[in-house]
Amino acid sequence: MVYLSLKLEFERKNVEILYINQKIEDSPQGRIVEQMFMMIAQFFREENKQRVVYRQKSRLEDGYWCF
Repeated sequence: MVYLSLKLEFERKNVEILYINQKIEDSPQGRIVEQMFMMIAQFFREENKQRVVYRQKSRLEDGYWCF
């Protein structure tokens, strides 16, 4: 949601977003690729959050201070 909000704001101000690793065209195919990248990034953020919480709980159970 944050990315889409920023993208819309940039479009309103005629700011072009350039990607370092990928050329994403302003076409239906380019938009779906961009959205897939956003979804994959969100997945990895949520997965990382789960791992961090799990590891912190494990460390607490082992008697370590995690904070």
